[in-house]
Amino acid sequence: MAGRAWGVERRDSISEIDARAACERALASAVFAKARLMGKLLRYLVAQAVQGHVRGTTEYAIGLEVLGRDPSSYSPGEDPTVRVQVGRLRQRLETYARTCAQLGDVVIRIPLGSYMPVIERLDAAPPAPPPPGRANPLTIQPVQFIAGKAAGRAFAQGLQEELLSQLVQAFGPVVLGEAAQQDQPRVVISTLRVDADRIRVSVRLLEVPQHRVTWARQFDQAPGFGIQEQEALASTICSALKLHLQG
Repeated sequence: MAGRAWGVERRDSISEIDARAACERALASAVFAKARLMGKLLRYLVAQAVQGHVRGTTEYAIGLEVLGRDPSSYSPGEDPTVRVQVGRLRQRLETYARTCAQLGDVVIRIPLGSYMPVIERLDAAPPAPPPPGRANPLTIQPVQFIAGKAAGRAFAQGLQEELLSQLVQAFGPVVLGEAAQQDQPRVVISTLRVDADRIRVSVRLLEVPQHRVTWARQFDQAPGFGIQEQEALASTICSALKLHLQG
């Protein structure tokens, strides 16, 4: 999306009134229907941006101000809710810009790796979603549980479902496969280990038929086997993979 951004770098003359109006238009759309927490989060982030509170807008601050966490016990490292909600908000804003915004409209986006929104005027058509049946789709293999507590096995299965959902939203159709085939040139392979201190997911991107690993990362999280932890890990993995493939 091309445009002159107003937000972290404040490169445009978009007024505070226009920025807040853009926020309310997005929240009034079908994309944000019944998303009450998303509305509260987006309004908070836009207010921080227009007031220039860039450095103070941290995961911890969002947890306190938006989610109402108790400052005496809240730890972002153990509670991934902010990361999960910002990831969902990022995706909804992308969908809104793609499906509802017109050229010249003021739109809001949240760059990957940031909590601060960028508010910009849409002066180029947003990219279309990947068409079905595109060439060289990603193949995702089941997340393999290789060591640790028995609860890790069920966690790996849940992580697989969350990761599949995130990848489809980011890249369009993906292929489910137990093994890499000649006609599946890019394969995402993940393993999961659990010990007393952390959950570790190792992810690599394999190019077939060369069997060449072109990207590999490890993702750690404090022990916790709920849906929120699955969502947070899947969102982090998908964002990192998206940065690699679009870089």
